Amino acid sequence: MVLAHDINEGHRTQDVRISQDITFDSMLLRTRTLQGLNDSGFHRPSPIQLHGIPLGKCGFDLLLEAKSGTGKTAVFSVIALEKIDINKGLQVVILAPTREIAMQIHDVIKQIGVRYEGLCVEVVMGGLPVLDDVEKFKKIVHIAVGSPGRLKHLIQDKYIVTTSVRLLVLDEADKLMEKSFEADIKYIHSVLPQQKQILSNRQFKQCLIFCNYQARVVELHKMLNKEKWPAGQLYGQQQQIERLDALKILQEYKCRLLIATDLAARGIDASNVDLVINFETPCNWETYLHRIGRAGRFGSYGLAITILSEGAEHNNFKSLIESLKLPFLLKDFWSSTPFCIKTVPEQCDTPDTDNPDLNNKIVSKAIEDVKYTKLWETLNSNGKSTEVESFGNLCESFTEPDNKIDLFNDLIQSFKQNEVNTDSESVNFTAIESFKIARQKSLYTRITGKD
Repeated sequence: MVLAHDINEGHRTQDVRISQDITFDSMLLRTRTLQGLNDSGFHRPSPIQLHGIPLGKCGFDLLLEAKSGTGKTAVFSVIALEKIDINKGLQVVILAPTREIAMQIHDVIKQIGVRYEGLCVEVVMGGLPVLDDVEKFKKIVHIAVGSPGRLKHLIQDKYIVTTSVRLLVLDEADKLMEKSFEADIKYIHSVLPQQKQILSNRQFKQCLIFCNYQARVVELHKMLNKEKWPAGQLYGQQQQIERLDALKILQEYKCRLLIATDLAARGIDASNVDLVINFETPCNWETYLHRIGRAGRFGSYGLAITILSEGAEHNNFKSLIESLKLPFLLKDFWSSTPFCIKTVPEQCDTPDTDNPDLNNKIVSKAIEDVKYTKLWETLNSNGKSTEVESFGNLCESFTEPDNKIDLFNDLIQSFKQNEVNTDSESVNFTAIESFKIARQKSLYTRITGKD
């Protein structure tokens, strides 16, 4: 049965289309979820699916609003399936105002989750025999869909155990906010674990964990190994051969975890690193960007997690992020207060791929901040100040010559002719002083912020 609508069939309004060239395959979903989506006819996400699924996977509390028929049910169905551990009990509770809506949710989840062997989704609803619902929960149930009143009754009487619930969904939330549902929903919410979504489980290929201090690297390395997480370590006081070995086993995919100081933040290229964890917050935004830049190399996807404590550390990190002047909106995790909105128009909360003028302004500002002339003067050993040609002019200068050389023999002849006409004694060679070579890398990094 094809569950999804065919976006290419008939005339469709623009609010169900996305301009980005994105499919569900590029959304970092489990293979079983992708197979179920494909079986159900889902190939490209709708706008609500594109925005909602990644945020839900990351554990954010969401309030989603979209036109009827744009795929909201598939959003929380996919998020629920991505969180399910078949070996555990009830993990997802979905509240619906009517039996018809509950049955529809049940059918959608079952169809998209068809590749999850052993998945159990049950519907409970008032107006039907309670004993029938009691029988359903004598086996392992992973997802419960139902009306607030019946679910409350089953939880109160200990037929449903909620200790493993990690996701609570209110479908048709505006209807569920009516007075008749309020007490039941408040009770259900109060008996669920305080942390409904946490990033407690994350699949990754390789992970880099950054600490600010060498002692912390050693301490964390011992702790992880004690907990049966084999990990490598990299810090400045190690012997050079130990440091090289640590990088080698990372790049050859012989270790999954590497704990390091900022020694590994710049210039290290390991293509399998797709997770970066800042065990301690970096001291400045440049280091932060270099750290998280170790994941998602060459256009691949990666996740960066920074561990913060509420209070001073949280405030310092927020200031660090604000100093980046990011061209999109962020929200404070604890207070939901928006910030990082200084560099874009008020109505725009994400980079506008359809607005080249805005993007060009951002790029131009970045270019202005790079002092190429200063770099050139420092590297120039004779101390003379010369004009630095822009990259644009350099590109334009590479035009085809009038006398195009087609054959290798012609190329040889042109070199020979050039040797005859060149006075070798007039050619001067100048070496850059050694201490300036040594400074070249660090200076370039300070000026451009790149490695």
